[in-house]
Amino acid sequence: RFGHESESIGFKRARALAQTPIEKGTTWGQVWSERIEPLACESKTLVVIDRYALKSLVEHHGSGVSGLERLIQQLSCLKKGKARTLHLMTGMPKEWQHEDLAKSLQKVRDCRSGLLGMTLREVQINVRSDSVFRDLSHCRYIRFDDHQLLQLDTGLEPLAGEMVKRNCTTNLLPWRHDVCKPYREMEKALMAARGSDTPISF
Repeated sequence: RFGHESESIGFKRARALAQTPIEKGTTWGQVWSERIEPLACESKTLVVIDRYALKSLVEHHGSGVSGLERLIQQLSCLKKGKARTLHLMTGMPKEWQHEDLAKSLQKVRDCRSGLLGMTLREVQINVRSDSVFRDLSHCRYIRFDDHQLLQLDTGLEPLAGEMVKRNCTTNLLPWRHDVCKPYREMEKALMAARGSDTPISF
């Protein structure tokens, strides 16, 4: 568990790899097993900040698995049996109407429907306007409980499709350290901004 990371070979490897970019051509399986799974296994709540997660979900529909879909699938199948919650904060593209948002959320619901009863207990989504993200958040990351923050320059993209399509700069930071103060403040600002104030849950 977190607090004993120094004893975990998987955590040590994930921390070392976080200092190097995810390179184009890397398989999604490598990204998951080497960089994300060791952290997810020790977590009960994962918070994803990715402005484009829903947009990418729609764009990948019918042409491969999006990063969000794959994250949901993999979290649902983790071997460690603790129940987990995935909380996504994402943007609504300015060209979308409410019907487009409804369709994207239905795709998340469809993805979840075949995985109920597994180790991912709940998916919560807070949607903010694209302008809110433009003003408040230019970073994309996964936070594992209140312990570790994995920066992902291209968000959940490295989990999409079969192989990574462009390099992704990464870093692993301790959430409670002063270095993460700007991220903590940014999350609070996103939560306080107008949007779907009550998370949409699946």
